[in-house]
Amino acid sequence: MCLAEGERPESVGRWVRTASLSHSDGDAMDIAVVNGRIAGVRGRSVDRQPRQAW
Repeated sequence: MCLAEGERPESVGRWVRTASLSHSDGDAMDIAVVNGRIAGVRGRSVDRQPRQAW
């Protein structure tokens, strides 16, 4: 999880699920919303992680 400076997990109003726009390989993330603004991101343990090297 990565939150904006000064934000704490308990200050997050809601987590919004997202999906990759370029493909659908289970590599989405959740976006933290605080007071109507994006405040951070986190991965989801249920999504698989890409294994290919870039």
